[in-house]
Amino acid sequence: IFILRGELRAGETAVIKSLEPIAWLVFGYYFILQGYGLYGPVYGYIIGLLLTTLVGWWKVSVSVKKPSMNHIRSIFDYSKYNVISQVGGHVYSWMDVALLSAFASTGILITRSDIGAYENAWRVALLVTVASRSISQALFPQLSRWDANKITHKLESAISTSLLPAVLLTVPGFAGALVLSNDILRILFTPEFTVASSVLIIFMGGKIVESIQIVFINSLQAMDRPDLAAYATAVAIPVNLILNVLLVWMFGVTGAAIATVAASTISTIITSHYLRKFISIDFPSREMAWSIISSIFMGVLVYTAGSFYAVSSVMDLFFIVAFGVMAYSICVLISPSVREFVKEMIPSQMYKKVNSIRT
Repeated sequence: IFILRGELRAGETAVIKSLEPIAWLVFGYYFILQGYGLYGPVYGYIIGLLLTTLVGWWKVSVSVKKPSMNHIRSIFDYSKYNVISQVGGHVYSWMDVALLSAFASTGILITRSDIGAYENAWRVALLVTVASRSISQALFPQLSRWDANKITHKLESAISTSLLPAVLLTVPGFAGALVLSNDILRILFTPEFTVASSVLIIFMGGKIVESIQIVFINSLQAMDRPDLAAYATAVAIPVNLILNVLLVWMFGVTGAAIATVAASTISTIITSHYLRKFISIDFPSREMAWSIISSIFMGVLVYTAGSFYAVSSVMDLFFIVAFGVMAYSICVLISPSVREFVKEMIPSQMYKKVNSIRT
């Protein structure tokens, strides 16, 4: 998958990656019917990985050769910093849950059900950063190539453009959480999980910052500065630890959410500072302002609709969320710059644009 992305064929990886969950579902279900029980999904998952690997290898055009010592040194120099960002990211993500579990084991302030509600709120909030992660992964090899060839203006343009979808999706997600957090947790899980409604709102607000952080960290790594991304992670981890201990003691699960978002914000500020040393970043402030206005408009409409229409089932939740998405889309597309961006995201337009860039 990464080799294909390195060949600037990221679009082809989408179909290949889809084989994994499809095979997991189909073969896992088949093995369950054949009486394999819990092993059925495990076998389905392994088959999905094998299919993805085989098809991916078949699509790769480069051949395998013996690496030189220079290549090995280069990869090691890069990975020794990148591993801090990768491992540190996992530690940073699970630190709050670990501390909440420690508090729960003492019977002070936190219960096991509170932790379950907290984790589910965190998972729901993850959905709004999918676009930022996908765009950053697809852009990484292209940014790396432009940086190697010193094509700074294209590098700056791509990074600034990739910030726009991050803003356009996370801002309305926060507005929707303000109105529907209770309903989302109550219907998708159980009424007991509504204790984390404030946590979901805080996380959704934090995802606005995190989506920008994802772009900045990937950009630094693509520009061969994983050390700077690692420094930001190294600062965020102790900050997150200290804030979690203090705020969980004061506010429970809500404090853990505040600590996590605060640490993410600090990391984003640091990565932004480092990135601006090398390039100028044209932040889409006008589009963000319009996204905020559109999100407020959507939030008011959804709140009003919820006053007349009781949300009591998954279908009810689906329809009111779809209504909010439609209202936001109509409002945000009034902006000419947003319309132009969406037009460029149409596959045929993107294909023409990529070809022109390569030319």
